[in-house]
Amino acid sequence: MLGISNFYVPKAEEHDHTGDSVVIPESEVDIEYINIGDGDFVVERDGGTTKVTSQVDIVAPNIPDHTHLNVDGHVVQRDALGGVHISNLVVEAEEPFTNTDGWLPGLNFAQATTLGEVSILNEGRMIFYPYTTNGGVSQPVPDSEFRFGKAEVPEDDGSGYDGIRMVRPFFGHEHTVEIGVDPALPNLRITATKNLDVPFLECRDSQNNVMFAITKNGHIAAASHEQDDLSKIPDQIAHSFIAEGRSIYLGQMRISWDLTNQRERVEYLTQIPTYLVNLGIVQANLVRPAADYTARQ
Repeated sequence: MLGISNFYVPKAEEHDHTGDSVVIPESEVDIEYINIGDGDFVVERDGGTTKVTSQVDIVAPNIPDHTHLNVDGHVVQRDALGGVHISNLVVEAEEPFTNTDGWLPGLNFAQATTLGEVSILNEGRMIFYPYTTNGGVSQPVPDSEFRFGKAEVPEDDGSGYDGIRMVRPFFGHEHTVEIGVDPALPNLRITATKNLDVPFLECRDSQNNVMFAITKNGHIAAASHEQDDLSKIPDQIAHSFIAEGRSIYLGQMRISWDLTNQRERVEYLTQIPTYLVNLGIVQANLVRPAADYTARQ
C-alpha cells in the first residue's frame, strides 16, 4: 500500500510544459506538494523556497558511481575506506560556533598528512598547547604554549620574536626559549631557572658525549677540560689572564708572591704539591714520576 498525503498537482492553466517537465508555479508561498509516509518524504513550498526533506535513506540509482572521485560539478559521495577527494577546499571560520567537543571555528581535524608544502602567511602561526593529566582528566597547562610563526605582540624585550617561542612554567618560574632572525634581538634567547648540574646549552656528539655546554652559572664547559693530550686542546689567545688568587702556573713553573720575603717567587715544580700531599697523594698514586707532570695535570 502506498501512503501519500497532500499530493498537489496544479491545474492545467497553472503550469507550463517544457519537454516532459512540469513547472510548478511559485504563487503558493507555503504548500506541501508531496507528503509520503506522514512526513517521511516531503516536497514543499516553504517561505517561498522549494524544499525536499526525507527522514529515510534515499537510493538514487541514476547517480554515477564516480561521484566519490575528484570530479568537478558532481555531488561528493563520502568514502570512509578510499577517502574523499576534493579540489581547492576553502574553509572559513565563522562565529558563533557552539559545541561541547572542544572544536573551534574553522577547519578541525584529528590527524593530517601532506605530501606537499603547508604555507603560513602574513599573521599566521601554529600553536601547540601542552596538556597534563590530573585525576584522570586531561587539562591544558596554564600560561603554556609552543608557537611557530608570527609573534603575538612584538615588544622590545624580545617577546616579539617572529619564529619560534616556547613558554611553560615550572615550579613558579617561567621557562622560555625564543628563536628568531631580527637583527635587533638575539637569535637565540633562553630564559630559565635550571636544576643543579643542568646546563642552559649542551652539545653532544653521535656517541652521546658532551662536547660543549654553558652551565647554569654561565660558565663554559668543554670536552677539552678533561683532556691531557695537548694536541687535542685548542690554543687560547686573550687580552688578560687571571689564574688562582695566589699563583700562576705555566707548565711546570709556578709564579707566586712570597709573603715571608715580600717578593716574587718563581719555582720549577718537581714534586707533588703540598696541598695534594696533605690529601694523602703519594708517588704510589701516580702513574709516572711527579717531575713529569705539569702543574695543570
